[in-house]
Amino acid sequence: MSLDENGNVLNDHVEDVEQLFRGVPNQPSFIKEDGSITSAILKDSHGGVSVDRDGGRNDSDVIAFFCKTQKDLGKNISYSKFLKMPVSIVRQNKCDVTAVPLENNPYHAEITQNGSGELKRGDIKNIIKQSFVLDNPV
Repeated sequence: MSLDENGNVLNDHVEDVEQLFRGVPNQPSFIKEDGSITSAILKDSHGGVSVDRDGGRNDSDVIAFFCKTQKDLGKNISYSKFLKMPVSIVRQNKCDVTAVPLENNPYHAEITQNGSGELKRGDIKNIIKQSFVLDNPV
């Protein structure tokens, strides 16, 4: 078990009722002209897609914490949108969700397929279709 930023215990198992968030950089490779999200947002050749789980927080708190941790890491990336994915939908698309807390981010998790490796294009498209796109309010 890990602790969230307020010292509360955060379950190591990511529940199906939780939501996952992935920042969408304000770049054409991630956002189409019509504002929809490209499948590139869920591609990662390093073995897993990094996301933040909600951990019982509301959307604006998740996004604010995400932006803060990115800034603290020295990443100067503009995130105009966020992809909000229900864990249940991710798992229905043959993907695994694992809590991987980091020193600066107890909410960090990874999406993998078959325990490791890149997600399949068809599964990525299904996940995006069944997810929500949020504008960055920060």
